[in-house]
Amino acid sequence: LKKILSYATSIRYKALFTLLASSGLRINEALNLTWDKESLDLEDRKIFIPGDESKGKYDRVTFITPECAELLELYKPERERSLQTMYKKSKFLREKLKKMGYVVERSPNPGGNKNSYYWHINKDGRELTKEEILQLDNRVFPIDYVMANHAWRMMLRKAGSPYNECDKNPKLRGNNHYFYNIHCLRR
Repeated sequence: LKKILSYATSIRYKALFTLLASSGLRINEALNLTWDKESLDLEDRKIFIPGDESKGKYDRVTFITPECAELLELYKPERERSLQTMYKKSKFLREKLKKMGYVVERSPNPGGNKNSYYWHINKDGRELTKEEILQLDNRVFPIDYVMANHAWRMMLRKAGSPYNECDKNPKLRGNNHYFYNIHCLRR
C-alpha cells in the first residue's frame, strides 16, 4: 500500500485511501463522511457510520490508525483551498442544494468563452456567498466515486507490476478491471 500511496497526486487521495485501508470503510461511506465530531473524532480516532449510510442499514463504529488521523489533520487546509476553486463544479453539491430548497441557476460568464458560465445559488430571493455555500458541504472528501476511482487507477498504473495487472476474464466488459481495485482496501 505504501508503494501505491507514494504515487498519490495530492494529500487528499493519500488521506482517503489510507482511511479506507485503516478503517474498513466502504468507498461511499468514506465519501459521505463529514467533519462533525459525531461522525469523525480524530482525537479518539473513531468513526461513526449511521445506518442510513451503511450497506447493512445498521449503525456502526470503526477506528483509524494514528497515521491516518495525522494525514486527515494535514489534509484539512488543502480541503479548504480546493473547495474555494471547485465549489461551483460540484454536481453533488448542486443536487444537494436543490433538495434543500435552494434555487440553482446557470448563467453565461460575460467575459468568458461560450462554454464559461457562473452558478447562482439563491434562497429566499438572496444569492448565497461562496463562504455560505462552502459551509453547506461538510464532507471530508468533497469528491465523487468516479474521481476517487480514477485517482486510484492512476496510482496503480504508476506503481507498475503487480499492482497494475488486470483481470483477463472475457465476461468483464468495458474498462480494465484491476485485481487491486478500490474496494480491496477494505480487506
